[in-house]
Amino acid sequence: MNLKVFSIPIKIAILLVYIVWVLTFAVSCTSVSSDGRLKKETLEEAVKKYWQYKKENKMELAYLYENIYYKKIATKEKYLSGFGGDTLYINDFEIVKIGEEGSGTLGFTPATVKYSYSYPTAPFPVPKTMQMQLVDLWVKQKDGRWYHIRQLAGGYY
Repeated sequence: MNLKVFSIPIKIAILLVYIVWVLTFAVSCTSVSSDGRLKKETLEEAVKKYWQYKKENKMELAYLYENIYYKKIATKEKYLSGFGGDTLYINDFEIVKIGEEGSGTLGFTPATVKYSYSYPTAPFPVPKTMQMQLVDLWVKQKDGRWYHIRQLAGGYY
């Protein structure tokens, strides 16, 4: 029996098995989770994405960054309806400072953001573009990802 006759097909079979293994491994180690967010983001990356989604009016994607406790009182539909036609439009933003983890109110982590916005449907005369700087609060949840905290009348969510 001549082994050289079988050597090329065996090499191809081994190569194909290797390629399938590598692809399976790569897919299982992907950095994106099922909800579309990166599995490992720094706080700065999370803040940047959140504000970029708000700027692009991609509120469904911004909602992914809201804290789980806020999502219990504000469904995605309710959240999206709050950003209808009568709202602020983010024109631009800049992350001014990322605070130390846990150094903000109630142990949350502060991120100072400066942004410009317009309010074209205001029921009273307003400047075409306005600027504001605020301290956003963020929390790192058990899944290791950062989530935006909303301050409402009933507390922090």
